[in-house]
Amino acid sequence: MAGAGANGSYFEHKQLHTKIAGGAESLARVPAQLVTGKAPPEVVQWFRSGRSHPLLKEDSEVDIRLLTAPTSAWRCTLRGWARMFKEEVIHATGNTQFGCGQPGGATALRHSLEAALLANPTKALLSIDIKNMHGSLEVDNTERQVLNNTPRLWPLLAPWIRSPRVHIYRDDTGALHEIIAENPLDQGCPSSSLLACISAIPLHNELKSYGSTFGFQDDTYVLTEPHKAKDCLRQVPISVASMGCRVNERKTNAWSTTPLDIQDLGIQQVLDPPLVMKQPLSIFLATHAQGYELTRSESVHKLVRARRFL
Repeated sequence: MAGAGANGSYFEHKQLHTKIAGGAESLARVPAQLVTGKAPPEVVQWFRSGRSHPLLKEDSEVDIRLLTAPTSAWRCTLRGWARMFKEEVIHATGNTQFGCGQPGGATALRHSLEAALLANPTKALLSIDIKNMHGSLEVDNTERQVLNNTPRLWPLLAPWIRSPRVHIYRDDTGALHEIIAENPLDQGCPSSSLLACISAIPLHNELKSYGSTFGFQDDTYVLTEPHKAKDCLRQVPISVASMGCRVNERKTNAWSTTPLDIQDLGIQQVLDPPLVMKQPLSIFLATHAQGYELTRSESVHKLVRARRFL
């Protein structure tokens, strides 16, 4: 995230370089000291703190997405940290988690879902949204998942993952407000995408017993048989609660060509597949719903065409 740091500058590291003799050499030591625990806790806290920008979500008049820009030095440090462990995180989270280490991950996820539905048009697609995942994750769960799935990452995480931060928010009148953050992730920190995906590993593993899972950080999709949809949706709040989070029922929905008995769960069955392009998929599914069967060669051709985008 290229936002200004705590002192309002986009180039704090360059200010250090130009105004202090030997600044370049000192700057080179900062990243290592920050993530290895050699820097004093109050220094780590300051570098992790930043300016918060609440953005109104496009599909809501009340929900906000809180983006926080920590200092330039912290962002630079954590970008390198994320690159260092990217391959290990990808291996741990699996090839159906598109929220870390994949350029154009959202587009790849969409086309993967499209290809999966083309190959399995009679299945149900469940779209699961976790409410404020970055701000709700319990640090104990994040630590446990890192230790279990990416242990080499832990020594460079332990010194700062529990450090509280004091973010600054400037309101419309110019008044400054302090926001004390105690959860492990800030949406805007380069480490958050990796840690969110690691934290969601148990959720995806538990849902795999119901069907194929796909994810993009806090968004999870399950392609399952219609008769398994209700049991899967019952399991989701239990699995999400173990992370310290809650399901956003308003944004969680299910799609299927057949009716699903999920009304008592407060989950809506929608007419269009979540996140999937309507063309050519809607034509294919409409044809199937009307009782016409495409030949296997036609289905394979459409599947191959969709997979070219992966």
